[in-house]
Amino acid sequence: MNKTVFFNKFRRLFGFVLTISLLGNVFAASAQNARISIKMENVPISQVIKEIENQTRYLFINKGVDTKNKVSINAVQKTIQDVLAQLFAGTEIAYRIDESYIILTKKNDAGNPVSVTGKIRDAKGNPIVGASILVQGTTIGVSSDADGAFALQVPPPAADRQLEISFIGYTPVSIVVGSRTSFEITLEEAASEIEQVVVTALGIKRSEKAVAYNVQQIKAEDITTVKDANFINSLTGKVAGVTINASSSGVGGASKVVLRGNKSISQSSNALYIIDGIPMYNFGGGGGTEFDSRGATESIADLNPEDIESMSVLTGAAAAALYGSQGANGVILITTKKGQAGKARFSANFSYSASWLPAAPDQWGGNYERRYHLEALYNTLAPYKTADGTWKLPESYEEVYENRQDKGPMYNWFWGTTRPQNAIALQDSLNSFYNNSTHWWKQNYQVAKVLNANLQASGGNENVRYMIGAGYYDEEGIAVNTGFTRFNVLTNLTAMPAKKLRMDGQFSLTYSDRSRGSNAGSNASKMESITSDPTDTPTLLPGGGEVGRMMLQQLNETSEKNQSYSARFNLVLDYEIIRNLHLKLSAGVDFNQQNQNIFKPKALDPTYHFSTSEGTIARDISLINENLLSYNFSIKNRHNFDVLLGLSFQKDQSFNNKGSGSNGPNDHVHYVGAQGWGGDNGLNNVGDGTKDLFISAFTYLSNFDEERLNSYFGRVTYNFKEKYMLEATLRRDGSSVFGENVRWATFPSVALGWAFSEEPFMKRFYWLSFAKIRGSWGVSGQKFHQPYLAHGLLSPDRYTFHGNVGMLPNTSAGVINKNLSWEETNQYDVGLDISLLDYRFKVNLDYYYRYTKGQLNRITLPGNTQYLNFQWQNGMAISNQGIELELIADIFRETAVQWRMKFNLSRNWNRFEKSADGFDFNSQIIGRPLHQLMVFKTDGFYNSMDEVPKYYTANKEVQLIYDNDTRMVYLPGARKLVDLNGDGRITAADKYAAASPLPKAHGGFINEIRWKNLDLNIFFNYSIGRHALKIYDDFSLKPDASSVPLFADVTKLNAWSSAASTQAAYPKPQGYGLHYQYSGLFDCDIEKVHFLRLKQLTLGYNLEEKIVRKIGISSARFFVTAENLFLLTNYSGIDPELIDPTNGMDNLASYPLPRKFTVGLTVNF
Repeated sequence: MNKTVFFNKFRRLFGFVLTISLLGNVFAASAQNARISIKMENVPISQVIKEIENQTRYLFINKGVDTKNKVSINAVQKTIQDVLAQLFAGTEIAYRIDESYIILTKKNDAGNPVSVTGKIRDAKGNPIVGASILVQGTTIGVSSDADGAFALQVPPPAADRQLEISFIGYTPVSIVVGSRTSFEITLEEAASEIEQVVVTALGIKRSEKAVAYNVQQIKAEDITTVKDANFINSLTGKVAGVTINASSSGVGGASKVVLRGNKSISQSSNALYIIDGIPMYNFGGGGGTEFDSRGATESIADLNPEDIESMSVLTGAAAAALYGSQGANGVILITTKKGQAGKARFSANFSYSASWLPAAPDQWGGNYERRYHLEALYNTLAPYKTADGTWKLPESYEEVYENRQDKGPMYNWFWGTTRPQNAIALQDSLNSFYNNSTHWWKQNYQVAKVLNANLQASGGNENVRYMIGAGYYDEEGIAVNTGFTRFNVLTNLTAMPAKKLRMDGQFSLTYSDRSRGSNAGSNASKMESITSDPTDTPTLLPGGGEVGRMMLQQLNETSEKNQSYSARFNLVLDYEIIRNLHLKLSAGVDFNQQNQNIFKPKALDPTYHFSTSEGTIARDISLINENLLSYNFSIKNRHNFDVLLGLSFQKDQSFNNKGSGSNGPNDHVHYVGAQGWGGDNGLNNVGDGTKDLFISAFTYLSNFDEERLNSYFGRVTYNFKEKYMLEATLRRDGSSVFGENVRWATFPSVALGWAFSEEPFMKRFYWLSFAKIRGSWGVSGQKFHQPYLAHGLLSPDRYTFHGNVGMLPNTSAGVINKNLSWEETNQYDVGLDISLLDYRFKVNLDYYYRYTKGQLNRITLPGNTQYLNFQWQNGMAISNQGIELELIADIFRETAVQWRMKFNLSRNWNRFEKSADGFDFNSQIIGRPLHQLMVFKTDGFYNSMDEVPKYYTANKEVQLIYDNDTRMVYLPGARKLVDLNGDGRITAADKYAAASPLPKAHGGFINEIRWKNLDLNIFFNYSIGRHALKIYDDFSLKPDASSVPLFADVTKLNAWSSAASTQAAYPKPQGYGLHYQYSGLFDCDIEKVHFLRLKQLTLGYNLEEKIVRKIGISSARFFVTAENLFLLTNYSGIDPELIDPTNGMDNLASYPLPRKFTVGLTVNF
């Protein structure tokens, strides 16, 4: 059967079932909500029953109950529940409403079973799902449903029976049935087992004991005490196996979140976000990657952390199997806050933060900078060939003159060439414009503020519950003229329109602004000081004064508007067809639009003096529909089964419109209009003054992408008394990005668990509270992000025929390959969970291995005459393996001072396993870790011309080793770079893989201390044994006639000066004309880095209850948080946490981690 026809029929079937179910419940809902008026005096109960049947559509079923007794009743416009309660009060008759029937039984019938119902809640009034209700001394039992409700038959003698109610994480209770048939039960959390209920795939809450894979839970307070524009950054070090690196684009920028190491070379390794069971399409704005420096942001940054109830991290193949290819990189489940039945609640919190740059790199500017560059230029030498073919360094100006050539020789940089050489910025020290010592790092950074305010209201009743939250976040960036503003609203609504029908709806709106420059948002007003690239701007230039003021006046017309709007709507209908058989239909819409406009004034165009305006509108939308049929049941309350079947459909679209205009009418017109741009005719003259050359003043580009993903899946879960666990999942995904014959792939997984501590032979180990071993295997896939790569790409030709533009194959896509298919990963996981001494100490240990094949490999085709000379193929494979350790200890639990400690450690190894052609791929070397530090092998410094390697050319001439130009050879004082491939040149091909940037271990260490109304949270994160390469000191020492700031101490510079300089660290300061001499890519400079950072320190105080009551609120909490207080490290650079996580190099390009101090207040009503 055609797959499209199959899916359409299946969807119609789901729709039919839901329609029938809704029609049935419309009756039930209307009946229960109908109002009854009855006034009768001293009449038999049977007469009142007939009147109720006349006024409603209910029918009574009498199971041996005497209804001849006389009663009186007076009810005016009452519900059926109120009327029945009044009618049977003080009688021996019990009743139960079941659909359109009212069943009557005897309350104390010793010979018949009694039907009882009830609801189980926690101390906050939240329903407890999956609680066990067992009739003591029997095998009769049930579990509570999604609303915490239960119903069961109690065998005779029912009045003497006891119900045992239990749920992991709560203290069990026993209740005598007696004459009652309805129960409202509240379970209290058990101190020794708190946090043992976890949220798994599809938002299902399960006992951690009964899960056969690793799920890490994160509490709301772990992310709300740290105020970050992108709350994901606050997870750093708090979850084992998770690596988070913030973008260099600054506040609000995208973050790279990788679970268990990089899994792909060419595709994203970022995790999937699931919000309340619906996948989030994490749009990346700004047109850049995660480590772009221009405006890159993402949708997850739009989520307000104050609206989050909890988070779960799923890292294994079996844990994320239900999400198929979307969850191949791991899944982060986010559960938002919901309304609860009962009294309405209102919460408000406000915080203010100040942040600043904790440390700037050591910089030597002003006269230090001038003298270094001048001396280095004076020292610059260039050799020449003598008549006998040997190479010689000139020793005088006369020697240079007598042997002058087009390029050299040179005795110093200022003399001896065929063209004039000058360094005005260095030489003109009397000019105030060049006589400064501006510290651009201090100039570019400021003490910034962060404002954060949130309001939440929640409440409801048994039928309707709501939660409404609104948040405002405004952060100035510590980098001048940067910032981020966000305003968002979230609404969660839960309704029970019928007895067995539940509806959950979520709607959120977010506006964010990352504008810069004039007329921008509150976070980015007009430039208050001159800003620049502090790694490249000479300190000799002015940062203030009159000259600076004039520069600032011109620059202030620069502006960047960068605003985004996002909306999410999710609707979930859950209908219980029969008890524990649920049909759940969900639909979601995820919309994001980013508007960006960049204006640059005429002053910034030194060639033509044209102002420019560039605008972009990027719009993304994702539509998703998911249909689930689930059934759970228990046999004798021992054999527990859960069966799930599902279908999902997803469509993603991306629109992009981009245009620009140049040569505007003046610097006050920032947007392109029909008039005034490019003169009167829309053309700009870019000729050289002797000849005119006209080009259009306008450009335009538009783009549209679409892709679809259809899936069907199933899962069977079984456990025997939560001792033996089995879970099997099968998912089949079909994606439109692949060729027609390879679109579909099957992804199975299996997980097994054994709680061996529950075995009888383990009972003698009294100190062992719980122990479980688990293992899982699964296959997952990942699609590539180029939606049309497998279908062939065409581009317009330069030529036209009768006015029609021709089309040609796109050269960047290569030869079409319709067999391009999924990346496929096999993953194995083994884990051990142990709890000791009444759950006081808890240990989780995991080992995983992943092998990913079918990664995209660009293969060069043989020959040299093709129009397209390469093809993409599924050819590469990589592997990942690692260990994760979590320790939790309640050091003081039942004392006045409570102290909980959490520690986690992760280690990841990866390796490039194969390529399609068996050769290394770019910098990836087969059999070695990914993303190695590619550097030159060094061997000290050359002490004389005789030490410089030489070889003979085809013309039998002596050639010294060089890199780009045969005349620019290595000299005494130059660093020896080893010619590994022996071709007589130093090129990128001579670099080798020296070390992996992956740390030996990384993680976090948390201490939570409570005493009376005070709480203290101390959080450290750390990294051990990471290889890093600081390159910014080397490239700053390259002599430059325009001057650049120095990031090495030139007063103590250990540079080569003579053959006696055996311990030199830098080459002789001079111009070499060699490409790599100041690159910093040297194996001798690789450092093995460790660090320990006090990431967060929070002190909180909860206001005394008697004070709270007097002022009419339910609670209030003050807190103070300090972030990035200190750093202990052996790294010679600024901050090892800012080093590029992929290549391990530090070039000062990352946005600094600010030191931040926050005060806040939370009030609950």
